[in-house]
Amino acid sequence: MRRCFTALCGATPLMTANCLTTTNCEGKKASSTQSWKRNLLFQAPSGFWSDRDWYDLQMARRLPLTMDILREMVFALPPLRDGSVVCDLGSGSGRCAVAIAEAYPEACFVLVDMDVERGERAMKRVRAAGVDAVQFQQMTISPDSLRDYDSFDCVTAMQSVRHVVAAPAHYAEKGAVSNANIHEGYREMFKAVLQTLKPGGHFFLGDHTTHGHPGVFEHLELLKEAGFIDIDVAWREKDWFVVGARKPA
Repeated sequence: MRRCFTALCGATPLMTANCLTTTNCEGKKASSTQSWKRNLLFQAPSGFWSDRDWYDLQMARRLPLTMDILREMVFALPPLRDGSVVCDLGSGSGRCAVAIAEAYPEACFVLVDMDVERGERAMKRVRAAGVDAVQFQQMTISPDSLRDYDSFDCVTAMQSVRHVVAAPAHYAEKGAVSNANIHEGYREMFKAVLQTLKPGGHFFLGDHTTHGHPGVFEHLELLKEAGFIDIDVAWREKDWFVVGARKPA
């Protein structure tokens, strides 16, 4: 994987089996035929969360603090020097990566997600923000799938670790697997993220507390157990938060 990042920040575009470099509109599935009434907030199940267009359209409406948490994560980042490699775990359609790219256009980006269609959209958006050094890695995120990575300067996870540990229905349909012990799942994920970083590299996690998952303080304790230092809360409002941490140099 290390050669992937060397090529990413150089002049020659990278092409590997797992790196998405082109888009193709052929073979896309037809739109959902489920009733529009899934849009009613008071009627379960509510929403079409597996649909990338609906997801992008409704995110800020359904989760009003989404833009605040994204803004605060970008403010929390240390300066990303030219050639810094940023990995966005659970990159979705690219909201987080685009926000970082607009702030630090000389950084290089590795977008990781299980959804190819959202990966295509994320690639387009980051490139539209003026960053060519970007690639997409399709994978079901897990501690095992991250073992081959060890050279990121920064890892971001915007509302993704929670879904990795306990996959909601729209991800489970695509092959995501939930961890039977949620707290242990977080512990293993944080250890895996630590080993993907270069010495001195940073990790930023943005999410909201939810039933059965660690609270903000528990996140800090689990990060400490995993081996991170310089752990703190960068921002918090209601049940939403951004925490940051660093791998020892």
